[in-house]
Amino acid sequence: MEVDLRSVSEERLRGIDQLLHAAVREGVAEENAGRAHGDSLVVEFRRVGHRPSGEVPLSDPLVQRAAAAIAYFGARPEPGIGSTDANIPISRGIPAVTLGGGGEGEGAHSLREWWLDRNGEVAIKRTLLVVRAHAGLAAP
Repeated sequence: MEVDLRSVSEERLRGIDQLLHAAVREGVAEENAGRAHGDSLVVEFRRVGHRPSGEVPLSDPLVQRAAAAIAYFGARPEPGIGSTDANIPISRGIPAVTLGGGGEGEGAHSLREWWLDRNGEVAIKRTLLVVRAHAGLAAP
């Protein structure tokens, strides 16, 4: 079985991981104690990935530029915390943002996930505006 643990706090993530390990070990021990015959169950823990956590303050210039670009194209900025490709730079102290948009969907990370591109070109323009602004270039 694979279990995906996520948190914005590394400390809490470690705590959740310890709780999971303890619960699994306890479950295996209980099952083995009630076995009448056959081999005992064993468990092996193996990390298959790690998505470090972190947070960029809303006052950060990159976040401010991203919010301005979102508003420029008529949407309302909705800051939030999530698990995205921005986690790696953020965990290393490099400000990063993830800009959504350009479609609609449901069922993320499930067998019923779907996505429909709607105005995807606006999302691209918005992202390019953030890059230009952050690089100190004037808008076209």
